[in-house]
Amino acid sequence: MYAGDRLQLPDDYRQWIYLSTGFDMSYNPALRMGHHMFDNVFVNPEAWRAFQKTGTWPVRSDFLSCWVHRVLANSAAPIVNTIQMRNTCVILKVLPHINANGTSLSGHTGDTLTMHGTFSDPDGDSLSLSASVGTITDDGDGKHWTWTYTAVASELVYVTVSDGRLKDQVAFALDVNTPPVLHLPGPQTADFHDPLTFGISATDANAGDTVTLTASGLPAGLAFVDNGDRTGTVAGTLTAIPAVYLATFTANDHVNAPVSGTVTITVTKEETTLTYNGPTAILNAGNVTLSAVLKEDGLVPIAGRSVAFTLGAQACNGVTDASGTAHCSILVGSVLGSVPITANFTGDAFYLPSSDNKTAVVFAFPTGGAFVVGDASVAAGGTQTWWSHSWAQENSLSGGAAPSSFKGFAGTVSLPTSTPPSPCGGPWSSSPGNSSSPPGTIPSFMGVLVAGASSKAGNTISGNTASIVVVQVNPGYGPNPGHPGTGTIVAVFCQ
Repeated sequence: MYAGDRLQLPDDYRQWIYLSTGFDMSYNPALRMGHHMFDNVFVNPEAWRAFQKTGTWPVRSDFLSCWVHRVLANSAAPIVNTIQMRNTCVILKVLPHINANGTSLSGHTGDTLTMHGTFSDPDGDSLSLSASVGTITDDGDGKHWTWTYTAVASELVYVTVSDGRLKDQVAFALDVNTPPVLHLPGPQTADFHDPLTFGISATDANAGDTVTLTASGLPAGLAFVDNGDRTGTVAGTLTAIPAVYLATFTANDHVNAPVSGTVTITVTKEETTLTYNGPTAILNAGNVTLSAVLKEDGLVPIAGRSVAFTLGAQACNGVTDASGTAHCSILVGSVLGSVPITANFTGDAFYLPSSDNKTAVVFAFPTGGAFVVGDASVAAGGTQTWWSHSWAQENSLSGGAAPSSFKGFAGTVSLPTSTPPSPCGGPWSSSPGNSSSPPGTIPSFMGVLVAGASSKAGNTISGNTASIVVVQVNPGYGPNPGHPGTGTIVAVFCQ
């Protein structure tokens, strides 16, 4: 033992057992000499008897090391140097000791874990305690310790006792059941009425845990399925009002507290297409039925939506049916010629707006009847002659030549009164000579009958109506057949 810097030999050191002799060995660098030396090692009798029984040295065994070395002694002048042999002994320091009351602890993440144990030092030195994680404290008696820690994960914990020069250490294991880890995708976006699918998953360090996945807050139309293998699938067709939804997903290992996370699902308004499919050759002063088709992405009809129509300055509204078609009627009172048509869906909580535009040709029939052209001439294109003293030579009919006395005006005919017409005209008749009396003035955009056949019986010339076209008339017309009426076909009213 040491008292200050001085070695105190045990009272019974003469009874200690000799173990070995070493040559030039040192247990303390500060005591190394610049010469050779022998050292002898002794052990206390109690440790020797224990070693003889077990084959191992007890933890608290004390060893005494003694060695012989030379010192130089000086005498008075004249100086005479003599060599003296001196025997020096030291007690070899004994390790402090620490033990734990167990080899492992089990718990869950977040649990407070506690381990107890003892510590000591045969030399009676002051001791300090430390731990690789957590907190270790002396229970107050210098013999027992307590370690505490809030569990995070499985690991080895090392607790150490030290006397400032030597230390002892013991380890014990933490078996911590950790919660699962949830793996979620980033934000999801899809249009109303469109399909949406994505997956989630969870991992768990504890292979034996059963992990259950659940979901809440999904927008209408989506459903979640736990696949039973720590993965899950969200799938469906969105029927929720377009908005931003926050879906919550949870992984539960039935051991730790459930783990949750969220995914933002944005439902956007569905795109629409509106296509005007109504007439573009429109009879003035009659009813016209305008129509348009509303669809999702141009494919799926949308029912129950209002569509607004305009024809020039006139307007009406219709609601789409199961086919996505909206209709409305207007009593046309418009200038003749090109007039814009619009169809407009303003959108709603579910659908984006869309619109379509067309140009209509508004026309009228002359008073007192209608002018006629031949179907073969119409098919040939170009300027059409619908009134002339040589009408029969100017017009070709698929059913044969027209009577030469026909000048082009049918005074007896049943004409359409609405758009679209039903039926598209009928038989007509006229008188020879200057035909039936034509009007003095005519519309600038005029409906003209297209005949495929014409014949004369007595004083009556008759024919059929294969179709009705709209002609933009040229200047020069007069009711006398010597002032021919000509023009260009700009639209087909019916056929």
